[in-house]
Amino acid sequence: MSDKDVNDIRILIGRFLDGETSLAEEKRLYEYFSSGEVADGLECYAPMFGWYSSLGSKPVDKKAKSAGFRIYRHWCAAAAMLALIFTFGLFTRQYSYCHKYEAYKGSYIVRDGKKITDLRVVGPEAERIEREFDERIRMAELRMQEADQGISEYVNVTLSGNVDLSNPSVRNYIEEFVDI
Repeated sequence: MSDKDVNDIRILIGRFLDGETSLAEEKRLYEYFSSGEVADGLECYAPMFGWYSSLGSKPVDKKAKSAGFRIYRHWCAAAAMLALIFTFGLFTRQYSYCHKYEAYKGSYIVRDGKKITDLRVVGPEAERIEREFDERIRMAELRMQEADQGISEYVNVTLSGNVDLSNPSVRNYIEEFVDI
């Protein structure tokens, strides 16, 4: 083969690797590398083009892949995805569940005279108690704010010397806490 032909093959290889060859040019490359007379420096491409040329030699039987097989394949893929999602969700839930109650490790509750140390029981019970405690604190803060507001109004009224009993909150506070 002449140097010009080898140079053309090199150019075709570059175009092939860039995805710019036509089917005829690809066929020329396949024939060149299957001929057994490959120029020095191009032998490394022979296995690749041998593999590409073998792809086109197998006839495709479109009837072999029936609609039933395609549906079966899609159902299998969907089942695999569901199994994967379920497994991931279960693992994530177990992981977060164990770490969620980690702060209560070593805690226990007593029910019917039995000491329970299982975090799956102790954790939710401790959270319920915390919620009740937080609600009681919130209610106490509201009462303190109401009392503070009442005291402020009383002090303002007392300092001004005018007792305005038309305001129901002032009147109720004065009747409840002050002997008039």
